[in-house]
Amino acid sequence: MKYQPLFLILPLFIIACNDHQKQTIPAENRTTNTPQTHVQDSLQEVKKVKDKINRNVESFYKIVDDLKLEKGMFPVENYIYDTTAGDGYHYALFYLKFMAAAKTKDKAKISAMIHFPFQTTREKLKYNQKNNEYAVVGSENWKGQMMNEKQFDEQYSKIFTDEILENIPETRQKDIIGRLPGDVKPDNDYEALLQTYTDKGSSIYSVSIELPVQKTKYNHVHFDFGRVNGEYKILSYFLE
Repeated sequence: MKYQPLFLILPLFIIACNDHQKQTIPAENRTTNTPQTHVQDSLQEVKKVKDKINRNVESFYKIVDDLKLEKGMFPVENYIYDTTAGDGYHYALFYLKFMAAAKTKDKAKISAMIHFPFQTTREKLKYNQKNNEYAVVGSENWKGQMMNEKQFDEQYSKIFTDEILENIPETRQKDIIGRLPGDVKPDNDYEALLQTYTDKGSSIYSVSIELPVQKTKYNHVHFDFGRVNGEYKILSYFLE
């Protein structure tokens, strides 16, 4: 008789312990951390990225249709696959709208795409004999080359001539000349100034469109594009 209370209490103690364990061990801690779970997690992440890219592609071509642009290889098409901060994708959509506005010669739409002050100073280049290429080393002349909105409006027809407007929609892959990633410190004052206008960590893109040499003393028109307050803008322009 003297052992009966212990016999009755022990099962209750075991049940209580089991209940306590169920309450204090989170479900995720009971999941076995195996190579298979890592593979599944990785596949899910890959699927998320692919789904995002597919949505971007669909959106890109919907805008192509909405803007009534001709089907074909668009010069900024590769950027729609860029998932780093979304810069490449948003720049690509912006450039589509820029092409469409130039095609219709819509001054109001193009003017709304400009960032002020608008840089119209040409880059200063230096030939690198070792690499057999020209590198940007700064600006030819900073003074008097920054336009405000009023000055731009007065000079609009000289900047966006009919010839330039007609060639913007004809931008080709070879005209896409570069990108300055947002996490890279510029190595010249020209790019450094443009970067001060843009959102921190965002990329700057450059285009140099070839013009028919027989019609003008210039053979290229250059544009730089950057994200300002979440929206891409045209930061600079010059002829070369």
